[in-house]
Amino acid sequence: MSEGILSKQDIEAKIDSGDLVLNAVKANLEACSYDLRIGTIFKNGQIINANHPDANRQFDIQPGEIINLFTWEEIKLSSKIMATVFARNAESSFKSLLVLNPGHIDPGFQGLITIKAINLGKDPLSIQRGQKILTIIFEEMPNDSTSPYKREMSIAEQEQKFNDVLVQQNTYNLSQIIVGGSDSPYFTKQEVEAKILDLRSNFATKDDVKSIIISHWASWLSLIFTFIAAVAGVLAVVVSMQPKSENNNQNPIPLESPSPTPSPKGTQG
Repeated sequence: MSEGILSKQDIEAKIDSGDLVLNAVKANLEACSYDLRIGTIFKNGQIINANHPDANRQFDIQPGEIINLFTWEEIKLSSKIMATVFARNAESSFKSLLVLNPGHIDPGFQGLITIKAINLGKDPLSIQRGQKILTIIFEEMPNDSTSPYKREMSIAEQEQKFNDVLVQQNTYNLSQIIVGGSDSPYFTKQEVEAKILDLRSNFATKDDVKSIIISHWASWLSLIFTFIAAVAGVLAVVVSMQPKSENNNQNPIPLESPSPTPSPKGTQG
């Protein structure tokens, strides 16, 4: 077996030797993956597993309801193999079910896969133990991990601890999370409205814009009139400094002509 993603034959050989997938059924093997089934259903404070009286019963997930599950199969990885889990959307009954937390699994992990999902449809959705819900692929790494994952509790302990946390949180649908109080990561309707009002206060209203425009043009008109007055004042100064005309420097013309000078009397002979 070479490094990289394991093929169907590789997965099957590992399963036969007691690795990768415990409690597996060969019919769930694909070309390079394995389809995981629902094994434990956590609902209304109950742990519905193989030992529960309603183990074979169908359960409805209401619109907006969050469901928590464990896989039927137990995953067992060596320190050299990692895995990646994806939501399986092939089932038509799961079209409206959004799986929130698929991801990678570290080398050395051994245990059940935790699933959190929400019904985003408008109608109730039925689930049952044994239904396929996830697809898992396996990949062999070049070297063994120096710090592989280590499980510290049994499956029964894992189920009980997980259920205790769910009961304490007491959130089974999206609306409960949204109104979950100050610790909730979501805003309430009142908080959203307050945020909108706060944002509006930072923007100009129609009247503010109108006032700004009028003030803007009034400022420009005032500036224009000030400029015209300044130009007029400069022109007045320039005109007042012009030299007087030559006619203004001559003596004024008398109003009456001077009397003629009398000629001297002649000598009589």
